[in-house]
Amino acid sequence: MFHTHCCPATRRFLLSVLLVLFTLSGAAQSILNKDSDGYYLIQSATDLATFRDMVNGGQGDVNARLAADIDLSAVANWEPIGTPDHPFRGGGEPHRQSSEGAQP
Repeated sequence: MFHTHCCPATRRFLLSVLLVLFTLSGAAQSILNKDSDGYYLIQSATDLATFRDMVNGGQGDVNARLAADIDLSAVANWEPIGTPDHPFRGGGEPHRQSSEGAQP
């Protein structure tokens, strides 16, 4: 517990540590469902962004299946899946063919 005499910098530090732990636990991320083959099922733009964030954060060996048509045309500044430091090394298997608005 925080005491009233605790300095603001200490409180900010402790809250930052808690936020990092919360984020690393995956509780702050959208939960992606997996199918029986262990592929993440991408059913929305939010799912795709969550998958991208997983890969771009260092989990490059994950697999995904596109389980619905996803329209990204309304998403400003879409970031690609994979970075030079964290390339996508997993696999993908589209069940549906449409991912509008995504740029290669």
